[in-house]
Amino acid sequence: MGRAARPPASPRPSVRGWSKPTHTVATTRARFSEIFVRRGLSLDFGGSWLLPRIVGLQRAKELALSGRMVEADEALALGLVLDVVDPDELEPTVARIADGFLQGAPVAQMFAKQAIDRSWDGSFEEALSWEGQSQSICLSTDDFVEGVLAFHQKRPPRWKGG
Repeated sequence: MGRAARPPASPRPSVRGWSKPTHTVATTRARFSEIFVRRGLSLDFGGSWLLPRIVGLQRAKELALSGRMVEADEALALGLVLDVVDPDELEPTVARIADGFLQGAPVAQMFAKQAIDRSWDGSFEEALSWEGQSQSICLSTDDFVEGVLAFHQKRPPRWKGG
């Protein structure tokens, strides 16, 4: 939980402390721990902020205070990861997920990720306002026009990122 191995050929690792993960995949050999207390240290790498948001306050305290190891199957059950695969399936799985993300318009995805990331700190009304502003910007992009054309022409869109 405080550290993660960088997947092969990953341009932007989703390691806590570097960026907020969008989709975390672990292998069946993965183990996680907020082991800091077993080394005489407090939480680090943003664990005090991220862990309660992922697993809830009570489970976050249990993991942080015990420093116990969490095996991949439990990490999946806790929501620490979204997929657990055999080690030889990691690269194809990550590639499939990345390909799925490439199906969305980049500007729209950027706003969606920002909205979700900031949802913890704002009210419902602020979320609606952010969504309205984001939609206004998206409606003015070439990707919006491409998305509508692709839908009507029954073909995959060709996103340009603007």
